[in-house]
Amino acid sequence: MLFRQHPSVLGLNNVNMPHLVTVMVEALVSGVVPESLTARMVLTLKAVLSILDSAMTAAIWNSIDPEKRKTLQDLNYL
Repeated sequence: MLFRQHPSVLGLNNVNMPHLVTVMVEALVSGVVPESLTARMVLTLKAVLSILDSAMTAAIWNSIDPEKRKTLQDLNYL
């Protein structure tokens, strides 16, 4: 439903996006996602970020803890 950009998931005007991204980032950084699903979650995260305007993407990115951003980059997820 996320890939289909379903309104019940994304919320009105993508209001749920920051929370969705936070959940995915936390899961990826903590290593709780099974290896078999990691690539798909990374692709989903990239897809979610790609549909947002640059201001919202920047706001979400800046809201992520710097250590977690670095971990995402070190793991080549983003």
